[in-house]
Amino acid sequence: RTVLRGESSRKGADLLDSSGDPDTSKTAASWFGACIFLIVAATILRSFFL
Repeated sequence: RTVLRGESSRKGADLLDSSGDPDTSKTAASWFGACIFLIVAATILRSFFL
């Protein structure tokens, strides 16, 4: 995927400014997926070590 218009530098602004930018939904989805992954990973690790 090609990165246009300095996407990496706008990640913080996308979290604060939801002005109908399609990047905001992608950023929110990636944060949501990361949180789900962390919860699942922590649960699996606890089941292994307890």
